Amino acid sequence: MEPEVIVTDVVITINDFGCGTYCSEYALDFSEVTGLKAYSAIGFNSNTQVVTLARVMTTMAGSGVFLKGEPGDYVVPIIEACHDHTLNLLVGTLEQTVVNSTADGYSNFKFTIAEGSDVPMFYPFKDNTVFSGGKAYLQIPTAWLPIAAQKTVEIRFDNGETTDVDDVFDEVKGESGEVENIYDLQGCEVENPSRGLYIV
Repeated sequence: MEPEVIVTDVVITINDFGCGTYCSEYALDFSEVTGLKAYSAIGFNSNTQVVTLARVMTTMAGSGVFLKGEPGDYVVPIIEACHDHTLNLLVGTLEQTVVNSTADGYSNFKFTIAEGSDVPMFYPFKDNTVFSGGKAYLQIPTAWLPIAAQKTVEIRFDNGETTDVDDVFDEVKGESGEVENIYDLQGCEVENPSRGLYIV
């Protein structure tokens, strides 16, 4: 009888664009991986049609994440378990899956490059799309979307930093629009925010 092979880490390859979606059959710890960041999709702004991605240090087995880093291979440790993230609009796929544009009150978006574009973004699925395993797609409640057909969903990264409000959001290629209003936790608009928590 052959000895059982214990897997202690996985190797993740980041493409030339420096970002993409991912799903692992294992719970993973990204906290000590230099140069690679993992994100959950924590919210969607119907007015700007922008999804906010917040950094996470660990991910549950089978959960969808968005990865960002320099192109190359990264060794990510496997952990036994981790806490569930309360909100994540990314749906992980461990096996090849057929995904439709809408299902059960949700609209589905694939991170890809559209014809005539050189920047990957989230685009609506076409019905009966065969989606690869080991990746994730964005699932937004259809009621949150504008009445007009949704062509793309743009990305905003929430780094969770409070040292400089200008660093809270990193711009990503292809992103348009700026944050228009910032409020404190009492709901009062703030023109020049300093350290602390704010509602955008």
